[in-house]
Amino acid sequence: MAQLTDRQREALETAYELGFYQSPRATSYEEIAAELDCVPSAANDLLRRAEAALVATVLDG
Repeated sequence: MAQLTDRQREALETAYELGFYQSPRATSYEEIAAELDCVPSAANDLLRRAEAALVATVLDG
């Protein structure tokens, strides 16, 4: 989590709390963006960058 920016961490927490990582998803980028006060494409970008950083950390050990 140290590699994440504060905004990326906020995006991940928001997405998680809204059920984005449930199956099926309980929310959308639009709803996440509304909570983060940004456009959906920015929410998507924040989540993708945060997820990429976390995956890299896990796989690079």
